[in-house]
Amino acid sequence: MSSGVLVIYADDESFTFMTPEGHALSAWITFSAYRDGEVTVAQVQALERTADPLIELSYVLGANRLNDRFWEATLANLARAVGVVAPSIDIVKVCVDSRRQWRYVRNLRFSAMFSTAVGTATAPARWWRRRFIRTNRR
Repeated sequence: MSSGVLVIYADDESFTFMTPEGHALSAWITFSAYRDGEVTVAQVQALERTADPLIELSYVLGANRLNDRFWEATLANLARAVGVVAPSIDIVKVCVDSRRQWRYVRNLRFSAMFSTAVGTATAPARWWRRRFIRTNRR
């Protein structure tokens, strides 16, 4: 998956971006690095919430673990890229608000995942229409 981001803050030690409309998560994600003695610590802090009920359901069914693995792999790859042989990755999760937000069902109209699912599900009907209806018009 590839999507644009909006950088909302940047300085010498960190930057923060916001996910675009249509992304699976509404999020502000801050990347930072600092020295702790002889060690450089790289950190990702994500304040994120699912953007719509469909994504929320996928998180209940396990997509949240995939997201954790993604960030763990991202930090491990960064560490290896700068020469760390065996990176140590720690994940700390804090739930800020556990309420379900089903009132945001309207956000499905912006959801890239929902649009893709609808497009895939309706592909056979569109193929049939192009194949048989257009041929009969000639």
